[in-house]
Amino acid sequence: MRKILNHLTSLDEARQILASLSVDCGEEHVSLERADGRILAENIVSDINVPPFAKALKDGYAIRAKDVPAPGACLLLKDYVPAGRGDILSLGKGEAVEISTGAPIPQESDSVVMVEDTTLAEGKVCIHSKVRQGQHILDAGTDISKGETVLEAGQMLSPAKIGILAALGINNTIVKNLIVGIISTGNELTEPGNPLGPGRIYDANSYTLSTAIRRLSATPVAYGIVRDEPEKARSLLLEAVSECDVVLTTGSTSAGSDDFMYRLMEEEGQIRMHGLKFKPGKPVIIASVRNIPVIGLPGNPTASLMVFNEIVSLLVRKGLGISAPERQRMKATLMDDVYSDNRLEYHCVEVIDGCAYSVDKTSASITTLAKADGFIVIEPQITFVKAGNEVEVTFFEN
Repeated sequence: MRKILNHLTSLDEARQILASLSVDCGEEHVSLERADGRILAENIVSDINVPPFAKALKDGYAIRAKDVPAPGACLLLKDYVPAGRGDILSLGKGEAVEISTGAPIPQESDSVVMVEDTTLAEGKVCIHSKVRQGQHILDAGTDISKGETVLEAGQMLSPAKIGILAALGINNTIVKNLIVGIISTGNELTEPGNPLGPGRIYDANSYTLSTAIRRLSATPVAYGIVRDEPEKARSLLLEAVSECDVVLTTGSTSAGSDDFMYRLMEEEGQIRMHGLKFKPGKPVIIASVRNIPVIGLPGNPTASLMVFNEIVSLLVRKGLGISAPERQRMKATLMDDVYSDNRLEYHCVEVIDGCAYSVDKTSASITTLAKADGFIVIEPQITFVKAGNEVEVTFFEN
């Protein structure tokens, strides 16, 4: 039976409905090689000093500053300390030790003189610059002190933060693990890499959504393509909600006679809303099945990704305990006439030299968002925006 979407929910109301849903989030150990972009689930407290010893910051000579009261003093060259040398040397009165960058400072030494400021003659090194106590030395624990909390739970791991973990000798850590399942529906869908038959299209939504989920530091799990067979779709939906923290479906959410996802969600759980007063993205379902949030997204690629970005991403971030970055905006001159309807519309545009060009090819086009830098907001009561008007462009996060 065909369902007509007469009662549409506003974008703000949909966000409030999602905010009311509870989302669980697990944890997992990951190696540093797999930690980039993940959310820490533990505080990181250093067990060591970094550096663990006082080390030279320059190639040159380790000396005692009091042995060089003025430029011109010459000291007996005692030894050479390369980076990585394990034994500890001791420096006596009037002595110097050649030292490499990163090498441990000998005992009693309190300064390093750069090799450029010295000369060698008959086993002695002569200093031709003023010497300041502590120069060109990084003391133990200067960067990180033992017992210091260097990273906190909830922070996103970046290359620099992963470098900190490695510097502490940590090769794996605990991160938050929010699992988002993806189910693509439709008889017309074919997995990329296979021949395309008559009347078929490739499944793009699984890949766009998986990438968007990873960018939010969550873990996507694609359950593949399910044909327009309600019982097989029901089985896959129940499998997904048993294994995931959030489940997304694409397609079969509209008002067509063969659209069935809303019936499955209604039979297996509770539908919170069906139909979004938003363009692109009218056929959207928010439901709860077995206490797991399930969001039915449109099958059209632009609509699916736009709705994910604008409302589903908030649910994922909530589960991970992270906030959305503030979006950048700018004023621009609209270069094309834009027609709209009685829904709130986020109209995609490309920005070039202060001008906003429409790139909307309908919600069925996969290239619309790929070409867009951001969007302009068209309120429901506005049906036409004339070229030449000044508009505000909201940029996408990436």
